[in-house]
Amino acid sequence: MFEKINRNRNAIFKKKEYTQIIKNTVAYCTLLFGYTKKPTIVESSYDPKALMATHYLSKKHCYIVHNYYNFRKIFGEGDFTDQAAWAMFLAAHEMRHYYQSRQIDSKNPVEDEDILNEWRDNDKIDPPDPEESILNYFLQPRELDAELFAYIFVAEHMGVLVCFDAIDDTYINHLEEYYIRYFSETNEELFPKEDIRE
Repeated sequence: MFEKINRNRNAIFKKKEYTQIIKNTVAYCTLLFGYTKKPTIVESSYDPKALMATHYLSKKHCYIVHNYYNFRKIFGEGDFTDQAAWAMFLAAHEMRHYYQSRQIDSKNPVEDEDILNEWRDNDKIDPPDPEESILNYFLQPRELDAELFAYIFVAEHMGVLVCFDAIDDTYINHLEEYYIRYFSETNEELFPKEDIRE
């Protein structure tokens, strides 16, 4: 499903590559989650700060909305691999939100009821309140789940562990705890104790 990603450090990460990674990630995750209908991908500057988001017109019509200009502002100075990893990460994160919503509405969900209840309590995910810590925002159940999914997804498909520079240093420990909750074990390769993530 995924084309070989150019890991030449001197290569230029172009918009067409950014777009292709998003399309491939959405298509792959749709199949991975066992769905036939994938969200519609739309580029929009609807929000001057947003990078990517999941929007619903109805339960049957989901959109993954992305803003390439904002992506370039934040990640444009990184090398090809860094930008490719973050494009994939963002798309996988939003696809996990798509999965969460589908599971909440499903008559026959595959997730445990405890997980679904946490997701229901966190059903409306808004951007962080300026008065609150960004860490608190990302520790919400649905956000933590989506971040963990995207983190593992990029590690598996690119061999890269993204680094959450803007979030408290303890955040990776929360991801590890959530991983253990799902799989009843830890994975030292995914959660190295040193700061190097690649």
